[in-house]
Amino acid sequence: MGSLALLAPICAHAQDSDPEETIVVEGAPEVDGSDARQQARDITHPLDGFAEPLARFQGPICPGVWGMRPQNAQLVIDRIYFNAEYVGAPVNIEENCGANVWVIVVDNPAVEFEKLVEKSDSLVRPLTPFERKRVRQQKGPVRAWQLITTRDENGERVATGHEVAGAFAEAKVMGTPPPSLPTTNMSRLRLPIRQDIEVAIVMVERKALASLDAVALADYATMRSLARTEEPEDGEVGEGDVYDTVLSLFGEESPNDRLTVFDRAYLRGVYRSGPYRPARMGVASLKPLMEEELAKGGY
Repeated sequence: MGSLALLAPICAHAQDSDPEETIVVEGAPEVDGSDARQQARDITHPLDGFAEPLARFQGPICPGVWGMRPQNAQLVIDRIYFNAEYVGAPVNIEENCGANVWVIVVDNPAVEFEKLVEKSDSLVRPLTPFERKRVRQQKGPVRAWQLITTRDENGERVATGHEVAGAFAEAKVMGTPPPSLPTTNMSRLRLPIRQDIEVAIVMVERKALASLDAVALADYATMRSLARTEEPEDGEVGEGDVYDTVLSLFGEESPNDRLTVFDRAYLRGVYRSGPYRPARMGVASLKPLMEEELAKGGY
């Protein structure tokens, strides 16, 4: 990736003013909670139904970068750490920690994904056929996916999908009770399971980074890895998506190259909500969190 972009300071200059001129101080833009929640639904992976818990890291994250010069790679790592701490995600700051958030820069992400599948690499082996299909359906210069486990209230792994079908078949053959999920702590506000992101991978096409700096890549990777999100339709903020998002970074028109007010509020909502709470509760606080971000006036 080329040299990092330089940020030029913006200076305020004193100007002569009419003593009778009325000065209007505008407040922060009003946040429409309904629009914010709808946009959250639009960018949230369909497997995270709003009656299910939102997927998130339960264990501490450790970013890793492959395919970049060491100096730029470290900038990406440091920024992801900064973002994660800001939104409340757990972090592992030990030296040489095992990376579980990977930013991988390659010439052709679609081709590299298929190579991983062909080799049954550990980065793709746990993906279900449906999840692999979802990755293949992604457009543009990025392929992003996560390895997620479902766990019970004790943190024990729960079988899902094909594993459940296999467990039922085995129980029938062996004459043993079928798998179950006993719980005494379940309600409309608390589910008996959580969705843990174990590993997140963001694979980016090298030439798509020509005009971007390391912070832009790190902020985009943060939004794609710390929660199970998807880019807006066609890479652009659509008619129903009224708030800017870094997820449109690789869109054609006026991309946002930093985590926006919406992005930061979304991730804070994910990590502030309890891991066993339905997704609808994780985004219920978007309006006040966005208003907090606006009031701060910067990031």
